[in-house]
Amino acid sequence: MKKIKKTTIILLTLICVMNCIGKKVEITSDEINISNIPKKFICTKNIESPKNNNITNLFYNFVDFVNNERGIIEYWLNNNILKPSCYNKKGQYTAIIYIKDKNEEYGFGLNVKNDKIINFKQIKKIVYNNKLKKDKSLSYRIRFYDNNIIGQFSYGYMGNKKLINCYTNGNLAYFSLALSNKYYSVNWDENGNIVDEKIKFKNWARERMLAEKRTAEYKKQSDESRAKSFK
Repeated sequence: MKKIKKTTIILLTLICVMNCIGKKVEITSDEINISNIPKKFICTKNIESPKNNNITNLFYNFVDFVNNERGIIEYWLNNNILKPSCYNKKGQYTAIIYIKDKNEEYGFGLNVKNDKIINFKQIKKIVYNNKLKKDKSLSYRIRFYDNNIIGQFSYGYMGNKKLINCYTNGNLAYFSLALSNKYYSVNWDENGNIVDEKIKFKNWARERMLAEKRTAEYKKQSDESRAKSFK
């Protein structure tokens, strides 16, 4: 009887999880048009520029990339392409948009009221390669404050990772960039003044090996725990 009860609980959990995945909206890249969307979600007008000249252009290019991606999402929202599709007990909805001709998938965590999207909780973009495997180097995650301002934009993986953090008012707080065998970072105060800027040396091959080892160990523990639950 115990086995039957556990199996029933697991099946019910799986059904709930499956129901909360939401219907995937499939579109093509033709349905990305942000020409009329203002791209000032993150503003660099009133902040001190990085003092490292080798980083400056890379920094501003990444801010442009972040604003462009945020503009795409705003376009989908304004044109009724982005629709909430699943509700959970926390009052959050999910939605999925798949760009067929680019093998790109956007997953949304949303707060919704009266069928209207109030704000974003987080957005995860997954880019797939030709073998339909996840390409971590081109994927990203955005986390938002409750006022719909970007809190963190994390792009890429290990040796090409870029990261931006913002204050609750939208001003930049932090930027970091992996570059060759180095890791660059800069911090701003709420007035846009640089308070810290540094470069650390990194062995990305070693970091990647350690990350893969941690992932394998976590999977092993997870599999063992799952196997025990069926006994």
